[in-house]
Amino acid sequence: MDHITEAADQLAITARWQIDAPRESVYAIASDFKAMPTHFPKLAHSASILSHTGDHLNIEVVSASFGRIFPRAKISIHAELLPGYGYRASTFNRTFNTTGKEQLLLQDSGSGTEIEYTYIVTVRRKRLRPLYGWLVRTLALPYWKKCYLQPLTRLAQEHCRSQDMANRAFQAIGDPGSPQPER
Repeated sequence: MDHITEAADQLAITARWQIDAPRESVYAIASDFKAMPTHFPKLAHSASILSHTGDHLNIEVVSASFGRIFPRAKISIHAELLPGYGYRASTFNRTFNTTGKEQLLLQDSGSGTEIEYTYIVTVRRKRLRPLYGWLVRTLALPYWKKCYLQPLTRLAQEHCRSQDMANRAFQAIGDPGSPQPER
């Protein structure tokens, strides 16, 4: 379910989505900002981690804006990782002169993960606000869902399978810390 609210100089995007993959695997992919260009090439053209202290990151990203026909956007991101549960971020879009607060939270839900996404963007250029709202509703959100949620689901499922295989291999060779039977 997606919801977009426009008020004064802000646009609030809220959504909830269900992914058929465990929360830990969804988090492993969603929080790997450095791998965004590899994981989500239609959205992130480049990502540079400028600093990483504990759970706090400063990142410079060049991303798609409203789809393929619009210019790429240069974005500064200050993110706080919420280990295992998502992230919160402040953004500054240098291309469109907007600022935002973004939050992606993960919860266990049935056999998968529920994603609660919120993005509140402040559009400083008054004349562009109605156009920006229309672009987000009509182009950006559908494009983002296609280019982020679909690969995220596939990548998280692959991550889960690789973790399961690694765990089975580890169990097959035994725990190196436990005493082995004498031969």
